[in-house]
Amino acid sequence: MDLRDLSSAFQEAAAAVLNSPNIETSSMLRLYGLYKQANNGPCNIPKPGIFSFTAREKWQAWNCLGTMNQSDAMSNYIDIVRSLDIPTKGLVLGVSRVSCMARSERQLRDEDKTVFDWLKESNAERVSSMLQSDPGLISRADESGMFLIHWAADRGDTKMIELLLDGGGDIDVVDGEGQTALHFASACGHHECICLLKRRGANESIVDQDGNLAIELIVS
Repeated sequence: MDLRDLSSAFQEAAAAVLNSPNIETSSMLRLYGLYKQANNGPCNIPKPGIFSFTAREKWQAWNCLGTMNQSDAMSNYIDIVRSLDIPTKGLVLGVSRVSCMARSERQLRDEDKTVFDWLKESNAERVSSMLQSDPGLISRADESGMFLIHWAADRGDTKMIELLLDGGGDIDVVDGEGQTALHFASACGHHECICLLKRRGANESIVDQDGNLAIELIVS
């Protein structure tokens, strides 16, 4: 799909969301963040004050997308609308479905993919194979300062989190903003991941660079 068709499908999906009043909070926040990313690029506004609860949740939903490009944001937005079965005129349905946040990896050849690319595609077999070949990969950050477990938590991939932890991954490793996997799972509303991380002993007392505990980022 070229950029013009993608933009048209995105606008159609956004219009459909406006006419759908019963979308759950976690999905609506995710859609909000992707919409802002698609239209404005990476988050460029200060974090709202601690008592501005709704504004902080919306800011976090946008900010956690990091440097995702605008085309990927539009594609991911469309994917979520499709997964929620929100009625559209039909253009959106022509977009092929892939992993929610793996759009930037879909054009790579298999031989060019990194362990991060395979994780983003939820390919546990490939991730496990690469970690067996090079165990040090589990403790290396990508160019954005995120570790494998951060990406797994961001996507709500409990099986991948289990794989990483069983392989010796640090459950409390922090990214460039001082956030753990528990922060990511909480901010994105992935409650199964939150429960898993807590059950596996995640340190709930870690605060990020903004002074937030993971529990303060939880989307209900």
